Parts: sequence; C-alpha cells; structure tokens
Amino acid sequence: MPFDAEQHLRRPPVVVPLCATAALAILIAADESIVRFHLSINWSGSLNTLEHFGSAWGNFILTTVALVISLLSDRVSLRHLIVALPLQAVVVHLLKWSAGRVRPCDAADALLFDPFSPIHDSWPSGHASLAWTIALVFVIRRSRAASIWVAAALFICWARLHTGAHFPSDLFAGAMVGWIAARGAGDAAAEWISTGDRQALCAVRALQWRQWALWCAALMAPMVAALALGSRVAPVSAEAARAEVAALYRSYLGREADAPGLEAYAAQRIAGLPLLAVARDILDSDESRRRLALIEPRERIAVIYDLLLHRAPTAEEVSRDTPLVENLTRRGSGLTLLILRLTWQRAAER
Repeated sequence: MPFDAEQHLRRPPVVVPLCATAALAILIAADESIVRFHLSINWSGSLNTLEHFGSAWGNFILTTVALVISLLSDRVSLRHLIVALPLQAVVVHLLKWSAGRVRPCDAADALLFDPFSPIHDSWPSGHASLAWTIALVFVIRRSRAASIWVAAALFICWARLHTGAHFPSDLFAGAMVGWIAARGAGDAAAEWISTGDRQALCAVRALQWRQWALWCAALMAPMVAALALGSRVAPVSAEAARAEVAALYRSYLGREADAPGLEAYAAQRIAGLPLLAVARDILDSDESRRRLALIEPRERIAVIYDLLLHRAPTAEEVSRDTPLVENLTRRGSGLTLLILRLTWQRAAER
C-alpha cells in the first residue's frame, strides 16, 4: 500500500496544538530571561526608529495595504480577510480583558496580573494577532507575496518586544490567535470565500468544533496555569498614590508635582498601574529629557543610574550605555531602552 503523506499528517490532529501549548508554556517560563537579554543589546539607531512601525498606526497601515492589495489582485484573499480580521479582534480583546497581564514596560515581573483590568492588556498581543492573521491568510491562499507578509509579522513582533510592550509569550499567543482566526474563518465561510456567493455567507457551515476547541484549549491552558501561579496587582490608597507620585516628581524633575499631573498619575496608580510604570513615564518625559540634555552624556548615565539603581555606574556600564543617551529626541528610543534595562536590572538585583 503506497504511503499517503497527506493522510499521515491528518492522522494525529492533537500533535500540533500540543506542540504549540508546550512552546507557549516554555516561553512563559522564559519570558523574563528573554526580555532581560533583549534589553542588554544596544540596538542600532536606525532600528530604534523603525520600531515605531509596530505602533497602532503601523497596524492600520498594514491592514489597509493588505485589503487594498487583495481588492486589486485577489478577491478570494479579500473575502478571507473580511471574515478573519474581525474574528481575531474579538478573540484577542476577550483574552486581554480576561487575563489582565501587566506589560514588561510597566513591571519587571512576567507573572503579574490584574484580571478584567481596563489598563493591563499585554496577553495576547493584538499587534501580533492582526499581523499573523494577515500573513497566514496569504499563506493559506498561496499568495506569491506570502513571504513578505510573514517577514512583516516577524518585524512587528520584534518591534513590540523592543519597546517593552509585550513579553515573547504574548507575541507567540498572538500568532496562535492569528492561526485560529485565519484557519477558522476559512473553514467557516469556505464557500463564500471561494465563490463570492452572498447566499453562501448566510449559510456559514459549522466549524470542525473539536479541532478548534482543541486549539483554544492549547492557547488558554498555559496562561490559566500562569494566572494560578502568578501574583496580583496590589491595591493602592489615594493618599499613598499621591505621596508616591509627588516623591517621583521631586526626585526625577526636581520640583513639586503640578496638580493635573499629580491627580492623573495618582488615578492611574489607584486603577492598578505599577509605580515602575509611573516612574518610567516621568523619567522619559519631554521635561526630563530637556533637563538631561543640559549635561554631558556620561553625566546623564550617572544621573539615571543614581535615580533608578541608587548607585554609580561602572566604567563598563558607562561605555555601554552612553550611546543610548547621546540623542534625546523623541524619535529615538535609546533613553526608553536604557530605562527599561535598568528597571529590569533593579528587579533582578532584588
């Protein structure tokens, strides 16, 4: 009997979801180490500028370009995207709201959660989910440009990691959502996607529920375990929040806090924003950059180390970190990268 490769691959449908679960669990366990290693690298200035393509407007451009190209050249891919993109958006936002994972730029703790929080939404990455949904739709449709879309999705994942917006496991989970949305939409609306018959869209066939329930379980299981093992954001009183913010203003900006800034940051602290996030935001503000710009780059390093680590930098640290603060314009993220690096270093030393 001849070997049927396609049938052989279909035989164990559990293997791939289980492998994805194992990979996601390993990434969750290694999140802090990977982030700390990434922050230890002095990325080039051009990359620090390019990372802004991973922002919200970058995703808008990516989606617009994908839809326009599909409209002009491949109506089948367009119909597939029309079903898959809303599906991934709904799934991602439900998962974000349920998990409430704190972002790496807000706390140097990969297992800090605030479920049903309006401000903590690190897991899974919405940027990664959208980018991978688009890329995988083109892969499934065998587009000639599929490799370009995959490269764009990989770059957006790097950009989100680089800015401290997501942990690696957030990005991998986003890619899993992208796979579920792209493949699930294709299964559910296959006839309409392939023929364009509107009546077929009204009679969407049932998904292979066992397969997609298995994929959803593969996505959720590691994060449920992380939620059980992790810690929760501690509540802060209004009085304590104002005192913390006022102390940061005096230390980082050399002045008393203005009333609007004090109340705004205090409200965020009460809502669950970690103090580390407030400190990072104040130190990385335009006012702080203007103050740092008045002194030499090597002195800037000493000031930042004193504020964040309460010690003087070593000669090696000065040599390594000085390039990050030579240009303090808002376009580059050198200062942001240094602040993230030192706050994670402080957490590790504790």
